[in-house]
Amino acid sequence: MTDNSIQELRKQLDELRDKYITATPRQRLGRVRERLEDPGANPNRLVTLVGGIEALARSLAMHVEHQGKEELRTCYSKYKNRKTQTLVEQYCKFRGVEVPKEYFGEDNWELFLLAIGYRNLLAHESTYLSNQRFGILETACNEVLRRLANLAKLKWDAT
Repeated sequence: MTDNSIQELRKQLDELRDKYITATPRQRLGRVRERLEDPGANPNRLVTLVGGIEALARSLAMHVEHQGKEELRTCYSKYKNRKTQTLVEQYCKFRGVEVPKEYFGEDNWELFLLAIGYRNLLAHESTYLSNQRFGILETACNEVLRRLANLAKLKWDAT
């Protein structure tokens, strides 16, 4: 992965966000309809993948500090609005990983952070993007998820 590729993804994210900010309601509805017509598309996969990392990181962070179902229910409000990056970093720190980008790999970490931005755009703007760039974002997120599970000593293939 080159710095140019990451910069191109950042630029694309900014440009797409600008397009959706200035789009007409008719244009916005068109994109929403496209997304609804193809629920198996990569945009939905990326939303699910980043959301899955967030969910796992939240659970790991909560279980580090709290025990028992009632205590977990009580503390959930403290964790539910934390950013994905913050949750992952918090758990990493607990496990002795001070610099997550070193543990996950610098490119994986940078692409994961970009994937969070794309996920937010996809979820909040219900946009529909081409599949050409999602491969590297999805690969990086899968690696972050796999390494996060490994750090927690969870079996990757467990159901």
